[in-house]
Parts: sequence; C-alpha cells; structure tokens
Amino acid sequence: GQTIGKLFKKYGYTFVGTYGSIYFFTLTSIFVTLDFGLVDLDTVSGLFKVSKDLVCETADVIGPTGSGASMDEAASAYAVEVESGIKTEKRSLVDVVTGYMQKWEWTSRYVERIEKNPHLANLAVAWFMVKFTEPIRLGAAMIVTPRVSKIVARVLGKRAEKKAAAKG
Repeated sequence: GQTIGKLFKKYGYTFVGTYGSIYFFTLTSIFVTLDFGLVDLDTVSGLFKVSKDLVCETADVIGPTGSGASMDEAASAYAVEVESGIKTEKRSLVDVVTGYMQKWEWTSRYVERIEKNPHLANLAVAWFMVKFTEPIRLGAAMIVTPRVSKIVARVLGKRAEKKAAAKG
C-alpha cells in the first residue's frame, strides 16, 4: 500500500494510466481467449477450483470473523457448479454462468440478457479471472511506470520545444 502511494505521488496520472492500460490489456486478452474458444472449458473449470480456494483463504484472512464460512460455502458451490457443469454435463460457459446467476434475485434479472448475448458471459468470466492477476499487474505497473514517465516527459518536452519555436 505504501509503495503504491509513493508511486502515485511521484508519477501521478502516469502511474494510473499505466496501471489502467495493463488492466485493460489483461482483461481484453482473457476475454478474447474465452470468446474465441482458445482455451478449453476443462481448463477454465480448473481455474475456478483453484481461484475458489484462493478466495476462501483470502476471505478468512482479511474478512470479518465468521464471514469465511459463508464465503467458503458460496465459493465451493460455485466451483462445484462450474466444474460439474462443464465436465459432467458438457454445458457451455454461458449455461453455467446463467444457471448460477438464477440462484439469486439480484443477478437473476440479467440472465435473459446474457443468454441473448453470450459475449457478456465471457466478459463476466474474464472479469472474474482478471482479479487473480492483480499481483502480477501491480508488479508490472511498478516496473514499467518509471520508463513510461521518461517517455511521456520526453514527448511532452519535444512538444513544448516545438510550440516555443513556433511562437518565436
């Protein structure tokens, strides 16, 4: 947390833009991979099982006392649903996501929209999966931001020189 604050103070919008660009690139890459079927659904179901365990362990550490059990139950149910839906029943990712969304009132109203546009299901899964790339994305932003800042300063410096030369 403290390192991020230092980077933001030193690089400002350059850090935010760099991090945002890395986030967008990662989300887009995962979405395209899912949407074009470049990864098989068995692999996706395996990722959900691993991510379920990670989410539950994280919730137990950072969540308020007693929240870990309910988080674990919900995450376990979702992981089982995805794994059995994909491997056993050979359902599509859209079928698995919409089936899971129908269980709650606040998400059930979006099921029809996702069924009509399967790309939304792939985007939802990509958004979920991108959360687990956070440490890598943050590390990449910390490494790349100083270089991006130098490039931005160089480009802006050249523009300022051109403007000064045009005025003079």
